[in-house]
Amino acid sequence: MIDLGSVVGNMFAPIGAFLGLVIKIIVCGGCALLFGALAYFFIRYHFNPLRLRVDDLRAPYIKNKWLDLFRWLLVDFLERDLHRGEFNEYGFTFYVGRQGAGKTISMVRYLELMKEKYPKCIIVTNFAYYRSDHIMTDWRDMLTLRNGTDGIIFAIDEIHSEYSAKSWNDVPESLLSEVSQQRKQRVKIVATAQFFTRVAKPLREQAATVVSCSTWAGRLTRNREYDALQYAMVIENPVAVKRKVKPLRKASFVQSDALRACYDTFEKIRRMEKIQFSPRKDRGDN
Repeated sequence: MIDLGSVVGNMFAPIGAFLGLVIKIIVCGGCALLFGALAYFFIRYHFNPLRLRVDDLRAPYIKNKWLDLFRWLLVDFLERDLHRGEFNEYGFTFYVGRQGAGKTISMVRYLELMKEKYPKCIIVTNFAYYRSDHIMTDWRDMLTLRNGTDGIIFAIDEIHSEYSAKSWNDVPESLLSEVSQQRKQRVKIVATAQFFTRVAKPLREQAATVVSCSTWAGRLTRNREYDALQYAMVIENPVAVKRKVKPLRKASFVQSDALRACYDTFEKIRRMEKIQFSPRKDRGDN
């Protein structure tokens, strides 16, 4: 009887051996090129690999972009302790969902995570949150409040309501872009809204990401974060309504009593009752 296994094995053995040889050649060749490039880098620019100093690495002009990239990666590595703990969040993120979808508690959970990661960051909210350092009064707070490299987070619940208030009537359209899109300012803005399309256009245009929220059984909340531009293109274009947008990241959590006790949105409602609102025709929303 013919042993088919042996026949097939004998047929593919030479191919396997050849592929193995090719892989070894590629790996050895890559290692040799990498070693040669590193040797050239250290010899050409007179760097001592055993006594690297940041000032020495910064000094020379390096024309080759890959060697220049390696130089600056070394600088970042050597200076890693100087930037440890610095606030790295930036951009404008919306949490959206219907009533009861968990958008506010999702935003609060984000604040909790950021406060644990960056204990020195300042949190500014328009609602009662037990870790809030300042209650936001109007848009000028975004220009005046700063916290250096320790960072600051502005958390605005129901931002479409805030934007309707007269205190936001003269907000410059470029403000949110200037504040949230510049990483060096160490400013992060998060906000909630029931529907992204109902948020004023000047605000939507500054969004970096959108987090879609949903809650099951009143406890299990799921978050899907999308690129704001892709998200807007799908929900605003009926032709593309069936097109699926791949989320940048997913998360889920359980709403504990402790997390729910972290904030009080009723306090914001009481405050909003005293605020004057602008007619829609006087605002720049679309």
